[in-house]
Amino acid sequence: MKSAISLLAGLVVAASLAGAPALARSWKSTPQDLAQDYSQILDNRGKGEVVMVWWLVPTTMPEYPDAQKVLDRYLVIGVVHAKIDMAAGGVMSFDPAVDVVAKDADGNELTRIDDSSQPPVVSAMLAGMQGVLSQAIGQMGQGIHWIVFDTNSVHACQKGGLSVQYAGETYTYQTPIPGCPAG
Repeated sequence: MKSAISLLAGLVVAASLAGAPALARSWKSTPQDLAQDYSQILDNRGKGEVVMVWWLVPTTMPEYPDAQKVLDRYLVIGVVHAKIDMAAGGVMSFDPAVDVVAKDADGNELTRIDDSSQPPVVSAMLAGMQGVLSQAIGQMGQGIHWIVFDTNSVHACQKGGLSVQYAGETYTYQTPIPGCPAG
């Protein structure tokens, strides 16, 4: 239980520090800042359409080893496909996340873990993240869908890569990501 509380506290802190997509880059970048910047992809498609892909990587939480262990064991991706209706005062609608596919650097599809099969610590982590982000960034935070995969061969600080197919696009990450320890 202590590990779950520590993990949840770490993720709440990380979520509050992660910021909204509109924040500027860090002036003095720490390894944690570099990892955080790299793990968030914002695809502004114009005409009020925005897609965000966010890989929760262990490197963003050096002070929370329990959270790092979970995020090294499970690949957690947050996705949002928002459409903003400016004529209705900026009201957002969100597409479902049924079409999310993650692959390793060799093109092997990662196994998606459905909500009912997730370990309790992962479910608690995601519920905490959803609550914090809903408060911190409003409608966009409420529209985030979290998808959990078995990591297989994808690890943020090991050579390889990750591709995420979502909303008709393939978003890619090269690993090791920025901010990983040299070695």
